[in-house]
Amino acid sequence: MYREILTKAIIAKGNKEFKDTQTLQVEDNISRTLGCWVINHKSEIVRDNNTIYVEGSYQVYVWYGINQDSDCKLINQIFNFKDEIPYVFNDEKDDLTDKNEIKKYVTKQPICIKLENIDNNIVVSIERAYSIDIIGETKFTIKVNEPIDNKEINNINTDYIIDKK
Repeated sequence: MYREILTKAIIAKGNKEFKDTQTLQVEDNISRTLGCWVINHKSEIVRDNNTIYVEGSYQVYVWYGINQDSDCKLINQIFNFKDEIPYVFNDEKDDLTDKNEIKKYVTKQPICIKLENIDNNIVVSIERAYSIDIIGETKFTIKVNEPIDNKEINNINTDYIIDKK
């Protein structure tokens, strides 16, 4: 005897790493860049037909020296992004429908990987990564045993765990 079970399962996966180059314009005469921090990262999944995007923003803070490093300043700016996440179905017969659920995971928070001072502009290279799971309904078939009669049920030892108190 067979039974079909309907359940939710991951039917497709996707992931991508992104590298952004952002420029912060500074009016001061920069002697050198001293540090960078990326905070306030926000992102969400946006779906446009069969294309899946991760859309959001992050805030970049850069600390830099001025006047031959006799003083320093801090500048910050918010950057927005919308990037496509490619995905692959586990089965060629599957496709993306409105019933599918999409889960997003931030596999790498945005971080500064390079910081440069070019012509009094601060150029920041940011790296970040995301992965997605597309969840859909799926069906599988299992073989089940014939029902056992009452005699066999009565012969089951329900005291197989011994209390050693």
